[in-house]
Amino acid sequence: MLKIERIFSNNNSLTLADIMDSLITEYIENNFVEYSNSNKANLTTTYEISLKGDVA
Repeated sequence: MLKIERIFSNNNSLTLADIMDSLITEYIENNFVEYSNSNKANLTTTYEISLKGDVA
């Protein structure tokens, strides 16, 4: 299981982290079968995905 976590920006400006979050979400949804995205109250997003095959 691979876990990817990032902290959201706390203002209304678009940041690199916001862009990366969108790209990561799109990539995961298109390439992995098992996918969950949990938004927590502390403004973090955690992605947990099961990779296909072995990961070194």
